[in-house]
Amino acid sequence: MDGRFSARIGGVLVVAALALAGCEQGAGGMGGSGDMASASAVERSRAPTEAERLLDQRSRAMQRTVLEASGAGAALGGTSALAWGLGPALIASLAGGAAGASAGTYVGTLQQDYANDEQRLDRMITDLETANADAEALLVAMRRVLDEQLAEIASIRATISKDVSAEALLKTELDSLQENVQVMEAAISGADERLEDVRAARNVLAPDQAGARVDPRLGELSRRIAAMREIATTLSQGA
Repeated sequence: MDGRFSARIGGVLVVAALALAGCEQGAGGMGGSGDMASASAVERSRAPTEAERLLDQRSRAMQRTVLEASGAGAALGGTSALAWGLGPALIASLAGGAAGASAGTYVGTLQQDYANDEQRLDRMITDLETANADAEALLVAMRRVLDEQLAEIASIRATISKDVSAEALLKTELDSLQENVQVMEAAISGADERLEDVRAARNVLAPDQAGARVDPRLGELSRRIAAMREIATTLSQGA
């Protein structure tokens, strides 16, 4: 019993440190993906196709943080870490690991809003199901853009020998290809962040109980992210 209590207190200290790190980065853990979504908006070299418009939409959805996707607001403030009396050096060491500011905010939200591990696990599962649904919708859009754009590029290249003006059309389409790759990569970064946020919560808050319920869904999201990367790589090679 004493060992488990000590471990839980250690987890709370990690949560507090991560939350403070998020505040020190200036966005309370919630602004990261919002900034990413703005940065990922590309100025297209031509009018987007229906498939590309859908890709843009799905990419923005995937770049929401776990809390944004669930409709929750930012949770903890910087005073949480200070309340535990953590020194700057300890805060820096705890926040310097794999879990970033958004993970600290997510973990802190679960710690603050849910009274026990069972409720936190239920919330993690709900958030993972949302992330997997967003990832699957994104994959559908990515596959459609991949198929349509590679076919269009092949068609243009087949006419270049007969129509010199097709070279300009090819350049425009290749520019669009690179723009689509950027949109895909931004979405993949968002998916990675959601995966790592829930993984951090799983490891800090309920490592013993999470295996059978949370880990399979983490695995599903990880596999979908791998499929996204494969599509983005295949498209980039089409240039």
